[in-house]
Amino acid sequence: MSGEEDHELEIIGMTVKEAIDAGESQSIEYKREINDASDIAKEVVALSNNGGGTVFVGVNDDGTVAGIERPKEAGERIAGVLQDIQSPPNYDILELEVQDESIISIIVPNYPHFPLAYDYKFYQRRGTTKQKLTPPEVWELMPDRN
Repeated sequence: MSGEEDHELEIIGMTVKEAIDAGESQSIEYKREINDASDIAKEVVALSNNGGGTVFVGVNDDGTVAGIERPKEAGERIAGVLQDIQSPPNYDILELEVQDESIISIIVPNYPHFPLAYDYKFYQRRGTTKQKLTPPEVWELMPDRN
């Protein structure tokens, strides 16, 4: 984890402020806080299975920056839970300062080899939500199904 200024870091081709201002989307998820770290892992899996994206922790659903307390501890907690993803992707967890508040950004790459799972369940991002995949949907994500 590292501290970065919001105007310097680019996420999915935008600065952090632009990405937050753009709102939740197919590739951007906001979490106000970490109530259930496994929910963060499910979001990471869903984004990875759908081309990648970013989870911002410390941002309200309406895009206002709320910040989080003890961001270093929060980032370590998230990193621990993400290790439970079956074949975890090479994500980056960054501690950022946005509007004088500390937030965490989890940058999630696309994982093209096979669909990822958390707790033996597969998820994919659809619009602004994560959806559990059915077996036929998981099959469709397999790269070499022939």
